[in-house]
Amino acid sequence: MLCNSDNPVFNSNNKLFMNTILQWFGQENLNNCGPQDVLYNEGDKAENVYLLQTGAINLYKKNSKQQPQLIHKIYPGEIFGISSLLCQPSYHVTAQSEDKATYMQVSSHDLFGFLRKHPEQQIYLAQKLAWRIELIENGIAD
Repeated sequence: MLCNSDNPVFNSNNKLFMNTILQWFGQENLNNCGPQDVLYNEGDKAENVYLLQTGAINLYKKNSKQQPQLIHKIYPGEIFGISSLLCQPSYHVTAQSEDKATYMQVSSHDLFGFLRKHPEQQIYLAQKLAWRIELIENGIAD
């Protein structure tokens, strides 16, 4: 399966993407957060994407009782916030650190500039989005 995260080609693309974007934006653009810090809330205007360097980020969605429900965990090397940036004017989940984490926050303008200069990375992002859709579809089927 092309988009499977266990696929060695997919994992090598993940490392290539992170290395390329770190070189493009520089280590000085890395941010740190502490345990339980919120990077963005569900409903906030989507202006940035995030790339996790270390730690873990939990993504929560409010259920019908307005209680946060964990829907996905982000691990180092993953990008998040991009589906909101591409599809909606606001984030559709809340992103909260599990413990200490290091991440890069990239504005939509800077991300699109990066993708224009590195079109090969567009395929990687398409694969990541397809993989997340597959996770959702498999979760619905279970």
